[in-house]
Amino acid sequence: MDYSKHSFFHEIKQIEAGSFIRIKNNKIEISKRWYQIKTNSINPLPNDELNNYIFDTFRNVCNEHLNSDVPVGVALSGGLDSSSILASINSSNEDSLLKKCFSVEFDQSLSEKKWIKNTAKYFKKNSLISKYTKNDFLADFDKMVYSHEGPLGGLFNCAMENVYKNANNTNIKVLLDGTGLDEAFGGYRIHHLQYLKKLKNNNHSDFNNQISNYCDKWKTNLKEAIKEIE
Repeated sequence: MDYSKHSFFHEIKQIEAGSFIRIKNNKIEISKRWYQIKTNSINPLPNDELNNYIFDTFRNVCNEHLNSDVPVGVALSGGLDSSSILASINSSNEDSLLKKCFSVEFDQSLSEKKWIKNTAKYFKKNSLISKYTKNDFLADFDKMVYSHEGPLGGLFNCAMENVYKNANNTNIKVLLDGTGLDEAFGGYRIHHLQYLKKLKNNNHSDFNNQISNYCDKWKTNLKEAIKEIE
């Protein structure tokens, strides 16, 4: 619903992204967009140039977001997204501006604590990990529904409140967040499977090598991997 004026409530509309309204005498006087995003066409690059282009662009964006007059932290998960932010900043001259990492841990079956601690240790950053339990979720649910005025985007949305509290309590006012990078760079298991399926359907010569890499990364065997692809 975020892409339209409609909400989950009958006859209640929301202001669309990039728009504003003016209200006078309890009536909407004007409603319009205040900006338009230009669509830029990108010319395809050779693979060797593409890697450098992505890296340079990503590093520049991260460095621009370090432009702050208060200490900066990173919302660190065990995924590709926030790890890439740390790696990019670590390779620049702005690394000293990044002070701490903040994370959340669920129960053992969903815990990314091992990867969080390994990543923070590798980049020599302190990491504060808050726990979020089922009881916390039940206690927060009504409040989150009230605040969001609609369905939530998953358990992580609820748990992030604890992350922000930890950051605030340690005087960190700005957090860099890698939300969306896993989708952009294919960091989830389903993306790996889609890539393998494409190689298999095209009878690509590198399929056997890539499915072996998949089994090694996701700790599975060839039989199960083939089943997942199909």
